[in-house]
Amino acid sequence: MPVHPLVAARFPLIAQISSLEEALYSPEAAQLKIAYEAPYASYSLPDVAIEATSIPGPHGDIPIRVYRPPSAANRATPGLL
Repeated sequence: MPVHPLVAARFPLIAQISSLEEALYSPEAAQLKIAYEAPYASYSLPDVAIEATSIPGPHGDIPIRVYRPPSAANRATPGLL
């Protein structure tokens, strides 16, 4: 599965940090980590219907969350578990 381009564009920032410990103690590394973790201004959540439900399992119900595009709200669609 390809990495989203917005995320991939930030990989060079963390490539310069050798460890999380470095990011905790080095001001330069800390700034790179902050830049990597900053919110993406141009990203918005996809338009999907979200349903919290459950399915029967061998030891009781299993909670699941179903995401459906608006065009598929009332019909069966392929899924991924």
